[in-house]
Amino acid sequence: YIGVRHPLWLFYGLAAIMAGLQFGRIPGISLPIYLPLAFGAVVASYFHPRLARSMHPLEFAWIALIVTSGLTMAINAHGFVDYSLYIRWLIASMVLLALVQLPRENLKRFGQIFTVVAAGNGLFGLYMVAFDQNNTALRIFQPFGYLPEAITPIYAQGADGVTGTIRLGGTWVNANGAGLNLALALGLAILLFAGWRRTMLILVLTTALLLTLSRASIFSVVVGVVLVLVFGAMRTRDRAATIGLGLL
Repeated sequence: YIGVRHPLWLFYGLAAIMAGLQFGRIPGISLPIYLPLAFGAVVASYFHPRLARSMHPLEFAWIALIVTSGLTMAINAHGFVDYSLYIRWLIASMVLLALVQLPRENLKRFGQIFTVVAAGNGLFGLYMVAFDQNNTALRIFQPFGYLPEAITPIYAQGADGVTGTIRLGGTWVNANGAGLNLALALGLAILLFAGWRRTMLILVLTTALLLTLSRASIFSVVVGVVLVLVFGAMRTRDRAATIGLGLL
């Protein structure tokens, strides 16, 4: 019913799951929640009359990469696990092709849903950093595969090997994974929102990103801001505000 009448729900559900319950599994069958949503979105993008359209040459190039990767995987595979991993990567890679099929307004909505849910996940992570450093709040997601041995808190290690500051992970659990998703959401918040909504989202996402202590993600954001300051067309007041925020 959803695939035929409301195919966009597959995309929007995928955005929410990737931002809020990325490692969640369907209870009873232990299948990642994102996989059927991603598969449904890919199928809908090519066969549903509301979404289907002609392909761009860059999309053919992406398909060529997928086919080449499949051939090299088949040559070097050692067992079922290799094929399983490739299939999961294949579905995730095809989502890129599915997203570019969406009309501009629906693609914008996809990004907005991801950003808002990621900000909520960041707030959840801030709560755990401040009041629940044992990650006990994650136990409510145990039916979705968040087992106790997989949700242990992550700490930054000092030079002497002594455990230091706790790192924010949210439902992503892994701090570096959280940093990657929060950095993406931060960029989308700047692009897709305006006014007080943009301000609030940027504050939440930036704070959460910093508390992940993910050097790669934080450095990526810093480089992006520097590039905007150097090459972007900005009003003097906005440029000064951005520099001031960066210094802070």
